[in-house]
Formats: sequence, structure tokens, C-alpha cells
Amino acid sequence: MASHEQERVRSLQPGYRHVPSLATVRRVLCTISIEAVGAYLQGLQGKMGESGQIVMLNSERLQGQAVDGKTLRGASAHQAAQGHCTHLVAVVRHEDGLVLSQASTQAKLDESTQAQALLAALPLKQTVTTFDALHTSRIQAVQIRRQGGHYLFVVKRNQKTLHADIDAAFSVLPPQGICEVDFWQYESCALTERSHGRSVQYRLESIPALNDFVAFPDVAQLVRRTGIAQTLCTDSRKGQPRLDQGGGRLGMAFSGRWVDWANGFRRAIATFHPQTTGPK
Repeated sequence: MASHEQERVRSLQPGYRHVPSLATVRRVLCTISIEAVGAYLQGLQGKMGESGQIVMLNSERLQGQAVDGKTLRGASAHQAAQGHCTHLVAVVRHEDGLVLSQASTQAKLDESTQAQALLAALPLKQTVTTFDALHTSRIQAVQIRRQGGHYLFVVKRNQKTLHADIDAAFSVLPPQGICEVDFWQYESCALTERSHGRSVQYRLESIPALNDFVAFPDVAQLVRRTGIAQTLCTDSRKGQPRLDQGGGRLGMAFSGRWVDWANGFRRAIATFHPQTTGPK
């Protein structure tokens, strides 16, 4: 702090011509409301840049954001012994990871309730919010649509009926011939992603003609993702490369018109089928 004191004085123009000491800063922070500081920082963060934006095919721009919860690393050992952990739920902007809103919750199962409260305090127009399967619910979907936003939900077997309905909808795929492609409004795209030592090949398929088949608020597209992951690792016993393979099938349902696969989607629900070993 001392090495940049003059620069900070010129920038901040404080009443006293020097930067407060660390002890002074700490003493001030201990006397003010954490909630008030959080609300102020949230307002500043919401005005920072355009990172995480999704450009639609009609040139409309949507802000991508994700809802997720995490137990703080290193903060739970002592608390866990007493039956308490520090668990936070946050709304995070896509791409740069900027936290737009955050709150603590007592347990992972309370994430959904806390997420609804966080989103209720945020402007959701011109946004698309992504969720994991824990948050997939009609209540959450209705809230987002009521606030003017779009959603992407993942559906796993914790939503048995919804999962089965989406799975049944995709039983008509792949379509045979041009007539069936047109009838089902079928579209597909292949993507390859490399991260964490893995190369994953995905195929995304959409059948918006079956939106009404799924009883979920304001669904506009059903999408399935099939994928096979290839991981190149080394067998320590022989020093030779070994190829691990695994994969899954993911289906999604979206609202709005079809968008660029590489850029993102609008209101969606998705199913995951871990038994699949490759693209179908």
C-alpha cells in the first residue's frame, strides 16, 4: 500500500493527504454493515463491462449468468464437527466469474430457496440464467419468466417424471429423411471442447416441435446433448499413455428462436443420461 500511496491520494482525493493505515481500514470495516457493503459492491459490479454476453442470431444481446452453491474450502473442518458448514449460494456472471449476488445458507438442500431470493433482487430482463439439476423446478422457472428473464435447466433423475417425458420426446430421433427433419423442426450441431486434460466431443440436437409434450413453464425448445469424453493419461506402472473413455447424453429445452450453438441458448431444460457411452 505504501508504494502506491501518492498514486492513491491523487486518485481518491481524500480529506487528509495520506492513505489510511491497514488498522484504520479494518476498524472502519468492523463498524459497518456487511450487507450494506455487499449491496454497494453488487451495484458497482453490475455496471462493469459486457463480459459473458450472448449474441443471438437476431443480434439481441443477453447477459449469461449462473446460479451455484459451494461449501467454502478450509472453512468447514471445525464447523463440520459442530454440525455447521459455511455454504454460499451465488449468482455469477458467465466468462469472467464476476459475483453479482451472494448469500450464505445453512445446507446444500437450502440452495433453491436462497437462489430464488437472490434472483428476486436482481434485474433479469435480457439475461439467461443457467442452473444445475438441484435447482430445476417449475417454481424457479415461473419466477424467472415473471421477471422477464430466460433460463437453462438441467434435468436428471431427481425429476423422474420430467426426465422421462423429455427422454420420450427424443425417442423419435434421429429423423429419417428430409420430410421428418422438417416435420420435427430438427437441428443438430457438433462441438469439441478441451479442458482439464480431456477432449469431449458433443452433438447437440433440437426438436422444438415437441415443446408441448413437456409440462414445464414456457418451454420453447427441447435439446439433447450426446457426448463422448476421451482422457489421455499416463499409466504409472508402465509409463505408457492410456485412453479413458466415458460419456453422457444431455437433453435441453429452450424458449425463443434457435440460436448459435457456439454462443448459447434461451430458456431451456435438460436431461442427462449417464448410461450412454457415446454419440447417438
